[in-house]
Amino acid sequence: DEREEIMVPLSAVHQVMDRERENYDRILLMMLQGGEDLKEKEDELLKLRDKLENFVDESKERDRVQANDSKLIMQLSKKLETLLMENEDLRDQSDRLNMRLVTVEAEAMSISGRS
Repeated sequence: DEREEIMVPLSAVHQVMDRERENYDRILLMMLQGGEDLKEKEDELLKLRDKLENFVDESKERDRVQANDSKLIMQLSKKLETLLMENEDLRDQSDRLNMRLVTVEAEAMSISGRS
């Protein structure tokens, strides 16, 4: 028989088994704690994702409102410009009518002065 039989005391085997069982228990505990930490981080991530989605939705709504406001400002600016031009035209027309009235009154006075 070429193989030599090695004799290991049973107490040494028990010591190694106890040490390995302690290592296994420690690793198992670390995994359980890590799993709990992972769950907490996943929950935190979901909350942050919800916040981000809400922020994006609010941002889109603000952009939409701002676009509508900009459109309204443009419309009001055009209307104001039109009204200012009409006002200018009416002032010119009023000035011309006043001049015409002055001219007609002057002519009427000169005609009545001749009579």
